[in-house]
Amino acid sequence: MIFQQKMNTHWGFFLLGALIGLGLWWITEFPDWADSSWLVALFMSLLCLGLALTLLWQPEQEWRSYWIVLPPLMLFAALIVWVWLQVPPSEALEVLYDGDDFRQGTVITAILLIGYVLLPYLQLWAQKTSPNAATKPFTYAHWLSLLLRNTTLVATAAAFLGLFWLLLGLWAALFELVGIEVFSDLFSTEGFIWLASSSMLALGIAIARERSQWLQTLQNHAFSLIRLLSPVLALMGAVFIAVLPFTGLQVLWDTGHASALLLTLAVFILGFINASYLDGANGDNLKPWLLRTQQLLLLLLPIFTCLALYATYLRVEQYGLMPNRLYALLMALVMSGVALGYAYIGARQYPHFRGLSKLNSAVIILIMLLAVLLHTPLLDPLRLSAAHQYYRLMNGQADPKTFDYAALRYHLGHAGEARLQHMQHASVPFQATLDDQLKLLAKTESYYDFRNVQKKPLVPEQITVLPAGQPLPEALWQVMRTHDRLEETHCVAPQGCIAYAINLDTDAPLECVLLTPGAGNYNLLELYDQNAAGEWVFIQSLYPDDGNAADITEAVLAAMQKGEVSAQTPRYYQDLVIGGHRFYAERRQ
Repeated sequence: MIFQQKMNTHWGFFLLGALIGLGLWWITEFPDWADSSWLVALFMSLLCLGLALTLLWQPEQEWRSYWIVLPPLMLFAALIVWVWLQVPPSEALEVLYDGDDFRQGTVITAILLIGYVLLPYLQLWAQKTSPNAATKPFTYAHWLSLLLRNTTLVATAAAFLGLFWLLLGLWAALFELVGIEVFSDLFSTEGFIWLASSSMLALGIAIARERSQWLQTLQNHAFSLIRLLSPVLALMGAVFIAVLPFTGLQVLWDTGHASALLLTLAVFILGFINASYLDGANGDNLKPWLLRTQQLLLLLLPIFTCLALYATYLRVEQYGLMPNRLYALLMALVMSGVALGYAYIGARQYPHFRGLSKLNSAVIILIMLLAVLLHTPLLDPLRLSAAHQYYRLMNGQADPKTFDYAALRYHLGHAGEARLQHMQHASVPFQATLDDQLKLLAKTESYYDFRNVQKKPLVPEQITVLPAGQPLPEALWQVMRTHDRLEETHCVAPQGCIAYAINLDTDAPLECVLLTPGAGNYNLLELYDQNAAGEWVFIQSLYPDDGNAADITEAVLAAMQKGEVSAQTPRYYQDLVIGGHRFYAERRQ
């Protein structure tokens, strides 16, 4: 009871934060604690518990009302334990099962997402079970109100914590001016960082909770600003859709990241629509121009989500499932369903969108369910990706000569290694190719090792020598062929590579500049020269000073073919020699 009374004051929240910070500090003092499933589970549970209690606390509630936080904490702990148990326990196995640590980052994100969405429901339940509470049904409007309140509280407390550390940094710097470093040493210790950060964050939440009217005003202003930007978003989306018939969709698919951008745009549209309608019942409060804007956004939303879904499908069809593509595919599927539901509700209930509350509630539950299942054996991204890649290879959908065997070994952990073991005992028409690739894979220690041993050697026919008639010295060719940074794909048809002979220094032998159009942003021009012993050696890559190499590749290629190549003296400074020691400016051109 004493602690419960203390919690009614700022000191109570400060004390709760200090206790949580002390616990977190204690956990991090264990050697290699981040590798222990139980310690990580305890760390995240304690962190979520502290944040939940500071947001759940109500003076009139009894402590037994807060037992509701235990089930989700137990779920979080179970997910973390399962994920961490998949990670190899020793460095010797990390190479063999590389990729199992992929889930570590995603499970933390999932826990924070689930906790963020679930907390308002816990708050509603705690309020309903308090002695003086009136019997009210749970509604989407109540949940949304608490979600926005929690967001504003945490954001305000985070700003308060940032200002606190800014002051401490000024404090430490001020005393360092006079040679006193005791404060800077104290403020940088792990114990102080954990205790101070946790306690001040809890105190910031306590202070912000007392300013509920100010928080509501801040939320209203934020939503008003978002509504004012809605026409900009609608105009951007409409112009983009109008341009697509002229550019074609292939340019989208060629980027490799079209689905990510389209889904991001769809998320913005959903956010802007919900900022205008909130619980879907305030259509009468919107001005006519804003209603028209929301109608346009509702029309554009399914287009963007369906484009994103198709772009993701093309990537999966072309390269197979991988964890990141599985996440993108699920997100595109959910967003497409949401977009169609929004469009249907908008057409049926305009200008009131009361159906948004039911749709949003269903989507919230679906997202939380997927966040859990993706970190269980049921929807494990690594297992599903390994199975799909194996299926593509064994059923002839992937070329066995170019199949990415290294992804199974180095990106998909235990699941990928299990599929590789199945391949060793498989009987397929391409058995010889499969055996050769698996032997190559066994000799590697990383993903890029396998990429390097898979690289096809350059052939002289891929290099055009200019000016015409100049032979390509055999010794120079051997250096180019074995150059680590030069890949076969950098000299692909139709243009190949161009070797241009030119004198860039003062000695008699000509240097050679190799143009590699297929290198994109890297290695556009490679400089080769002969050393004092007459041996050809790679000197360095040449980089443009007037733009990105990828943007000027075609222009440089055309100029070299026309012979528009010359050597110029340094634009700025020559080398400086002092007593036999040579100095040069950083920028040499």
